[in-house]
Amino acid sequence: MSRHDWNSHSIEVKSIAHARYLWLAVSLYVFVDGEQVGFSSNKLEGLRTKVPFSINGTHGVVTSRANSAHHRIRYTIEMDGKCIGEGSTYAANWYKAYLSYAAWGVVLGLLLLGVAIRLGVFPMP
Repeated sequence: MSRHDWNSHSIEVKSIAHARYLWLAVSLYVFVDGEQVGFSSNKLEGLRTKVPFSINGTHGVVTSRANSAHHRIRYTIEMDGKCIGEGSTYAANWYKAYLSYAAWGVVLGLLLLGVAIRLGVFPMP
């Protein structure tokens, strides 16, 4: 999580990748003083998303730019239109994506090897 301080409040931004979308979709969560106050509702918004929230009547928004290849999210935090912080965060479960990709790679490799043997590319004695 990335943490920013504003008017004696702590603002944290966290992201999580989702298996349902082949680990390419990432949700953004905003916490103020440890309490979740906002999240991106649509996981398939593309490479940009906005998460609105408020602190004691002051409206804020976290605007993000995603780089799904690395599960890294760059974001800016604005309160009443003024930028109060910038940062980046990695999806908390980024390693699961790469483990999933590796597992599917092994399965696909074994299937292709089986097809190649069946077609006689690698003759069996």
